[in-house]
Amino acid sequence: MILSLSSSNFCHNLLIWAQEAHLRFSRYSVRSLKMTLQPRPSHFGQSAQPFLVRCMGFGMYFTIMVITTVYLCGPVENDVNPANWRVYYAEKLSTIKDRFGRRLVSVLDPLIKPAGLPKEAYLPQSKYWEVLERSRSFPNWAPSEKEIMELELEGIFVGMKACIDTCFEMVRESDVILCRLPKIFTVGTIEELVLAKQLKKTVLFACPEGIPSFWLLAEFATPKTINEVFFKEGPPVLGVIESDDLLQALTTIAKERNTNV
Repeated sequence: MILSLSSSNFCHNLLIWAQEAHLRFSRYSVRSLKMTLQPRPSHFGQSAQPFLVRCMGFGMYFTIMVITTVYLCGPVENDVNPANWRVYYAEKLSTIKDRFGRRLVSVLDPLIKPAGLPKEAYLPQSKYWEVLERSRSFPNWAPSEKEIMELELEGIFVGMKACIDTCFEMVRESDVILCRLPKIFTVGTIEELVLAKQLKKTVLFACPEGIPSFWLLAEFATPKTINEVFFKEGPPVLGVIESDDLLQALTTIAKERNTNV
């Protein structure tokens, strides 16, 4: 029997399964049953390892492993190296494991585009940068038909819209938003944070240059939780920014979600 699993409706689904299986527990007979629980489907290929449920005569005993999904949020267009810090944190988060050595955290990276998007979404990044540079050079830029053809503008707009929708879907799929927010201009990151706030996601900030806005401070923290939400990253080492406090906070969240199921 396969049962869909999410931390919010696990007990409800387990009850339905028990009713459908017509389980009868008797003090005079002991039955054992193995059942694979299938984690809730994801658009991004995230899948937890199978769970084992053992039913025995006097009760039901089960072990559950909950995967915490972390979305790596932060500026792309105006960041000198938007991939560098994402690769670093993804590698660090992959080391968070339970006592059986199973990974507790999966990562959603907006720079890694999932399969199934329109083909225009996979155009080389250089195409997007060329269009962006031209638009910046000409504030009232009205591309001619020739430029539209040469720059593949129609495809780029379709591809960019698909990428935006994918980023929003990643925010919805995630349990925790890890937002690295240097003091640079960004639009998409702010939109993602607004969505995360509306969905009541847990949001942690890595701030290499200090907290960039009092607005963010008031929206996502209280005077007593500032140090639990905003983290000052240490100095760069070989081009990588590290924050041990932030990684420790993510580790605590991942392990507590397993304990509290």
